Amino acid sequence: GSIKSVDVGLSQLVKMGKGQRVSEFLEAIFQANPDTLSFKQFDSVGHALTTKDRALAEDMAVRWLMSGNQELASHMSSLLGGSAREPTIFEVDISTYALSDNEALFLARKAVGWFFFHPITAASLIICVLRSVKSAMAETIGDLLFEPLLLNYSGELRDHLSARVKGPKDRAKPHIHRAVAKLDAYLD
Repeated sequence: GSIKSVDVGLSQLVKMGKGQRVSEFLEAIFQANPDTLSFKQFDSVGHALTTKDRALAEDMAVRWLMSGNQELASHMSSLLGGSAREPTIFEVDISTYALSDNEALFLARKAVGWFFFHPITAASLIICVLRSVKSAMAETIGDLLFEPLLLNYSGELRDHLSARVKGPKDRAKPHIHRAVAKLDAYLD
């Protein structure tokens, strides 16, 4: 009962705009109790993060994936990966994190690894990373859209990426288009 009360209290804090405190608390409690606590016990705050403060949930995802902490990444994967709902589409501005090229590649690879079974979610985070990278590393990161994602999920993911190419101007478009073209050539 105590955990449920804390969960409900944390969800209220998110709704009141005090999500940063919630993020810090969850990070500390998940790291202190790696085998016993997860978003299964904190489902109310998880729901509040994904519906009321998506920007905070996306920030937590980036920070937790970048931390290299397997427990935190696993919790974020379970929260944002989902199973029976619509895929999470990241829209986070990665440039605010001032990542080096190698850190951007690290984040993109973490997105593939932790959201592999949710390819649209993984691809959306890679696209966010591509928007912030200006060097030749963007090509390497863009290749992750083709291999392993499109090679393993050519149906729904291809449709999603094709729709993004037709959308508004985006720095990631050339990489998306190239990945889809590679898939078409591969399938031909």
